[in-house]
Amino acid sequence: MGPSAWLVEYGHVDAHPVSGFVADATGTRGTPFCFAAVTDGAAAVTDGTAVTLVDVGFSAPFHQQRLSAKYGGGHWVTPVAALARIGIPAAEVQRIVLTHKHFDHAAAVGEFPGAEVVLQRTELERHKAALREPERLAAELRATDPDLLDVLGRSRLRLVSGAATAGPLNLRPAFDTHTAGSQYAVLSTPDGPLVFAGDNVSAYENVEGSAGREGPIPVGALNGPAANWTALAADLIAAVAGDTRRIIPFHDDEVWRRYPTIAFPDGLRVAVLTPATPLPTEDLA
Repeated sequence: MGPSAWLVEYGHVDAHPVSGFVADATGTRGTPFCFAAVTDGAAAVTDGTAVTLVDVGFSAPFHQQRLSAKYGGGHWVTPVAALARIGIPAAEVQRIVLTHKHFDHAAAVGEFPGAEVVLQRTELERHKAALREPERLAAELRATDPDLLDVLGRSRLRLVSGAATAGPLNLRPAFDTHTAGSQYAVLSTPDGPLVFAGDNVSAYENVEGSAGREGPIPVGALNGPAANWTALAADLIAAVAGDTRRIIPFHDDEVWRRYPTIAFPDGLRVAVLTPATPLPTEDLA
């Protein structure tokens, strides 16, 4: 039957600049903050199968309030509460794959104390180097919580170097793109692969282009030469044989229109990414 996969929204802001995700874009739009959940077997909720998260988001009220004030209002739940909406308690999460270290993808790691955390060694080493030379390497510290090392130090951390596997996911490096040690995850399903690219694909425009702009269009923030990202985008598109719908962005409301989705009373949503997986119900909210 294959795996089950969901895209889980834990927050949403009303007016984020599109340029934050699509280089040189103009205007603002509503923007989700999401992570993905994957089980090894097809099930509506977990039934003893292993659960892997791709990124975990954040739950700190400081960040919730700051982003809501900055981007025209927002709606938030903790990642643990968001995950419960698909029937998965935090204790059942076996592993967490971090695509990169930015707070909106990694800060809630400590809320899943039983999980193995999988991170590219390069991402951690470059972060430590930046802490030693914060003025010269300031870009390496951007959007990263200052207690990252403490959180990871309390976790069951697994550092990988380049390509690796983590449960049902195949991990691939994306060094010097959005961050120094980014990675992406590929999930094989009966309908074809799904790609979770972290913020290397923040919105579908990154791989599809937009009106008047042929794609791919780089993400809004790069930590390396644009040529690195362009080469990565070609690899991602090839990984899904050109079916860019199967590259799942974590910051694009368009995903809710492309996959079966339920909206909960607070407006936050869950999409099912695999056809054998039924939608959750509001009873789990």
